[in-house]
Amino acid sequence: MDLDQAVREQGARRVGEKLEKLLEDNPANDLAFERLHALVAGPYGLERSENLRLRGVLRQRALRATAVLISSSEPGVPLVVSGTVRDGNGRPIAGVLVEVFHADTKGEYTRERAMDEPMSRLFGFMRTGADGRYEFHTIRPGGYAHAPIPQHIHLLARATGYEAHLCRSTCQLVFADDPRMTPEWLAWAKEDGNPVLVVTTAPDGMQRGTYDFVLDTQ
Repeated sequence: MDLDQAVREQGARRVGEKLEKLLEDNPANDLAFERLHALVAGPYGLERSENLRLRGVLRQRALRATAVLISSSEPGVPLVVSGTVRDGNGRPIAGVLVEVFHADTKGEYTRERAMDEPMSRLFGFMRTGADGRYEFHTIRPGGYAHAPIPQHIHLLARATGYEAHLCRSTCQLVFADDPRMTPEWLAWAKEDGNPVLVVTTAPDGMQRGTYDFVLDTQ
């Protein structure tokens, strides 16, 4: 049974509870994780409190180092961002929870409320392996429609025994080739520690960027 049919027959809340139970029984159930992500990200009418609760389940249950933030129908320039998390001695750190979220090509986090960051449609969770690597597949976000803020991707990272990687609140990965990246915004990025991604574009239109970072011990 596909997700749409399950929601029609059982309701979004009930489907979410069943997927949560499947993950409790088998944390390595990738299909249940993917469907729960799709349920939370999609237009399935979950109450806000339940949606946020299930995002917490996804955060807790994230095991894979790779995340796909988008469905196949999401418009925009495809983008892959990857990197390695290391400690102060240059050693890769396993078990780092990396969380990302961003606006769509219109600069909106949700279709109902453009600036509702906690309910962002495009989000993902990753957990680094022994090599410290993470990678996410998404589309390049648009700048906000109501303000001249550059395109950006929010990134947070946490691991036991290390200081959280948050810049000021979340790190905002901005783009070197974004026309909105004026000298003033470049100065802001440098001052707040927000990384400026340099992306390359493949012949098929896929863009790629790399962001490696260090977690300080507590």
